[in-house]
Amino acid sequence: MSLSIVTAACGAIEVTEQFLGETLGRCAQAHEVVVVSQAETAEEHDRLAAAERRWTAGGWRWTAWACPEPLGSTAAFNVGLRYASGDVVALLHNDLMVREQGWDGRLLEFFAGHPEAGVAGFHGAQGLGAMDIYRTPYRLEQLARWHCWSNLEDWSHHGKHAERPLQVAVVDGMAICARRADLLAWGALDESLGAHHMYDNDICLTALAAGRVNYVLPVRARHLSGQTANFPRYNEAFAHLGGDPGVHRMAHERFYEKWRDRLPVFVGQSPAEAAWWRSSRP
Repeated sequence: MSLSIVTAACGAIEVTEQFLGETLGRCAQAHEVVVVSQAETAEEHDRLAAAERRWTAGGWRWTAWACPEPLGSTAAFNVGLRYASGDVVALLHNDLMVREQGWDGRLLEFFAGHPEAGVAGFHGAQGLGAMDIYRTPYRLEQLARWHCWSNLEDWSHHGKHAERPLQVAVVDGMAICARRADLLAWGALDESLGAHHMYDNDICLTALAAGRVNYVLPVRARHLSGQTANFPRYNEAFAHLGGDPGVHRMAHERFYEKWRDRLPVFVGQSPAEAAWWRSSRP
């Protein structure tokens, strides 16, 4: 099995360089890396070119695609997916620092041994959508995740620690790992939701609808967060929607309309949890 690592660089070149050093640097072997660059300055382009020379010298297969305008995560990942050739694709935010040595081999071994796997990541939730989502007028907060599992270094702030692969409903978009053939068959990430939000929940529910199982994997990582949402050019490009807050609101509303017949969603770890869900679901 081969691996493609796809990331979108949103201006903060020092963050991307840290990502390359930490996340790629902890791989057991060289793979294909696809960088979708939304760089703004000549210095950023030069530093990415220097990074390309360093990593290709180490045996990595490097593809770079420069965006003339900010795309946001959803479209940027889809661009990277079109260039990727690996059996498994890891769509990783450029501010995700994987802290697990040899994580690439563990990821490939997991997919090789789990043919039922749909989407895997390093943080996720068993539940999506409030229990009363149809009993009260719609509120954005009703699409919150719950029963969260995490392998982030600050996991205690997010939920419970995932010490083994665990079944979940959805994984967080900082790390979306799946077979390339599946992602393509599912139509890639849904850009109709907007530029940046809810694409992770959407692709995970798409996997569940296809009969697959989503997992949180015990791979330690650190997520800096907020790189796209705070990227000035991104907010300028979507100022007509109200910047990132407007993109966020639109994505949630469109996601709700798309999946309203299947919400709320819960994936149990045990027969007892599954029975509880069946008895308590509206």
